[in-house]
Amino acid sequence: MLFVDPNNSDYLKNVKSVIIYNLILMKIESVMMVSLMIIFLAFLKIIWLMILAHVILSWLINFRVLDINNQLVLQLWRGLGNFFEPTYNRIRNFLPNTNGLDLAPLVVLFGIYALEVIIKNNFSGYLIN
Repeated sequence: MLFVDPNNSDYLKNVKSVIIYNLILMKIESVMMVSLMIIFLAFLKIIWLMILAHVILSWLINFRVLDINNQLVLQLWRGLGNFFEPTYNRIRNFLPNTNGLDLAPLVVLFGIYALEVIIKNNFSGYLIN
């Protein structure tokens, strides 16, 4: 059997260096997790703002404040529509028919908010330190 002498200074230096190395790795992983969380939350906020812009644009077009014949308005409307309509159509399949009131953007906004809350609550431990 091989016994380790606890008074051996080389052994203690090795143990200390391994502990320090592991603490540094844990700190790096924590910083990386926080960075990824912040990036993902920023991405969700951008999507949220785009949905809000799409909803406001649809109101302005329907109330004839903006003209759909304007090239910029048309490009914005089609671009946002092409980006969000696949998601909205999937959600509309589960929603009841509300004749003229589209609840799909509201459901997506609520889903994004719920996802933000889940991420912030579950990964808030990484923000401590």
